[in-house]
Amino acid sequence: MSRCGIEFVYFDLGNVLLAFDHGIANREIAKLVGASEVAVNQAIFESGLQDRYECGQLACDEFHERCVTQIGECDRDAFLHALSNIFSRIDAVWSLVERLRAANVRIGILSNTCLAHWCFVTEHFQAPRPFEVLALSYEIGVMKPGAEIYHRAAQLASVPAEAIFFADDRLDNVHAAREAGFDAVQFLDAAQLESQLVERGLL
Repeated sequence: MSRCGIEFVYFDLGNVLLAFDHGIANREIAKLVGASEVAVNQAIFESGLQDRYECGQLACDEFHERCVTQIGECDRDAFLHALSNIFSRIDAVWSLVERLRAANVRIGILSNTCLAHWCFVTEHFQAPRPFEVLALSYEIGVMKPGAEIYHRAAQLASVPAEAIFFADDRLDNVHAAREAGFDAVQFLDAAQLESQLVERGLL
């Protein structure tokens, strides 16, 4: 246990472990279906379909079907690949992950994500390998900043909420995590995160 009583560290996935850009998905899907990027963005993201997919309310087939009904037909696998090929590794944060593991600190991922994105990052970035616990919105059935996802994350880690340190790039998610009892900080960059981990005696 750290000197601050932290027993577990959760990382957000998007823009903490992996940078991402939905604009890439909009552009590539627009090419597949012959629609505008604006139309794709409206159909997938602004419509709330992506949120429902990330909450586990839609299976891959149903999500694909509902999207292409609005923007134009294309192969399901090509569509999901274009939706997911939007990530790049933030190496400096992964270095912190390896240092935590070397220090025998328990770590996990707490993220809003969908099945297609998770399958992609698992294949291309080996995302689950260093992490003991995965608290993923599409499996839990609720997205951050909903209170239930933090409660389930603490249960999955088998520690009290106040024994969890969490880093997320979005301030609304950080505030919700703090309300749930987590020691949560907004991620700005790897150097800032490292200083927070050192301050708590985790590194």
